[in-house]
Amino acid sequence: AAGNAATTVSQTVIVQPVYASGEGESGAGAVILLNIEGDVRVQNLQSNNYLETEAVAEGQSISAGHAVETGEQAKVTLLFSNGSVTTLTGKSKLSILEFSQTAFAGGTETLGSLKEEPSSSTTQLELLYGDLVFDVLKLNEISSYVLNSPIGKTVIKGTIGQLNVTTNTDGTVSGGINMVEGLVSYTDPSGNSADVPASQGTVVQVSAAGSQIGTTQNIVVSTAASAAIANTATASATAAAGVSLNQLATQALATMQSSLTVFVNVPIISRQTGLMNQVLRVENKTSATIDAFKLTFSNLKDVKNIYNRTGTDAEGNNYVEIPQTLNSGDAIDVAVSYYPTVHSVSEIPATVTVAAIDINTIWDGAANVGDGWLKIDWFDLFNADQFPWIFHPAMGWIYMLGNDSDNLWMWHPELGWHWTSKSVYPQIYLANDTAWAFLSTANATTQIYNYQTGEWGVLAP
Repeated sequence: AAGNAATTVSQTVIVQPVYASGEGESGAGAVILLNIEGDVRVQNLQSNNYLETEAVAEGQSISAGHAVETGEQAKVTLLFSNGSVTTLTGKSKLSILEFSQTAFAGGTETLGSLKEEPSSSTTQLELLYGDLVFDVLKLNEISSYVLNSPIGKTVIKGTIGQLNVTTNTDGTVSGGINMVEGLVSYTDPSGNSADVPASQGTVVQVSAAGSQIGTTQNIVVSTAASAAIANTATASATAAAGVSLNQLATQALATMQSSLTVFVNVPIISRQTGLMNQVLRVENKTSATIDAFKLTFSNLKDVKNIYNRTGTDAEGNNYVEIPQTLNSGDAIDVAVSYYPTVHSVSEIPATVTVAAIDINTIWDGAANVGDGWLKIDWFDLFNADQFPWIFHPAMGWIYMLGNDSDNLWMWHPELGWHWTSKSVYPQIYLANDTAWAFLSTANATTQIYNYQTGEWGVLAP
């Protein structure tokens, strides 16, 4: 019924997941839970929910967007699909903010014989508290590995070392970097940067408010400390040594690929004028359980990231609605955290572009008579050169809202919003009057008959 027609016009766009489907393409990398001792938990950073206990098991893999926590006396070894190994000891928490990798061909070669990563990668981690030992294979020239923490930022290109962060009872934070092999670039909270080579370390203290206390102290790592770090790194490397490139590539590709498809209802925007305050709606139309939506917008000024603004519709589909002004050609990046299997969580990014209204789909069958003028049997002659504003000789200027001649809303200075379609025109439904009317263009002036009042009026073009 015309009275129930929505004034917001949208189309459903299938958003195909962006993933690495073959060698040389980039996508989400896999972080494999290699060894687990004691109480280890994994938290989804978007929903803040923790994975089920059975999901946190040796051999399972997670992706960026998760944090790994260890209880007292616990330990976990994380094998990244680029071959790097990270060991988290007791009472620690590590957030995997980003880990993407170029897909690579497998092979029988094992990690124990690798000297550098099998493909380029981007890694960004954050140690919130605790102790972490990193053993990073030599990275490709275009790769990056950044380890953030409350006590500074460490940039790694292939080395062995330790980062420790301790939160004191007064709220201050202390800790530092201890290097065993290679060299890292370290930047303290005050913004001072310096290289830290093997056998050297740093000591930093930060206030509860996050500002650095004093200056960064450079130290010589003790023999005992170096041996302990080396032993941890060696044990983790030994555990990973038998993993083949075939196994790594399979895990990485499994994380990158998914059959997940989400539907995005995107307002169709006119070529000239963006429709204000439209709603972007993302729905889950698959059997996968959506854990959280994460949306980022390209080319939009006011909205950057929106997390967890989700709900469930009458059909049980998860969705998120974002009121936002969009323009034709805006790219919308959509990342969806979901459960591909019962015991694992992944995040798949996707991109959709806002479409423009095609005049020919609204005026299907219209003849182009030149200079923006179109003619169609049911609507006669009109000029669409300033679409979505059109000029109709009998009605004057009209604003069009719609992409289907069977369902058109129009705004007229005198009539306000009214609905019609090619099957009922010249009958129109007046939204303000909640009444049907009839337009007559037989005479020199356009007349309108209101069925509800039974009166004729003259419409000024």
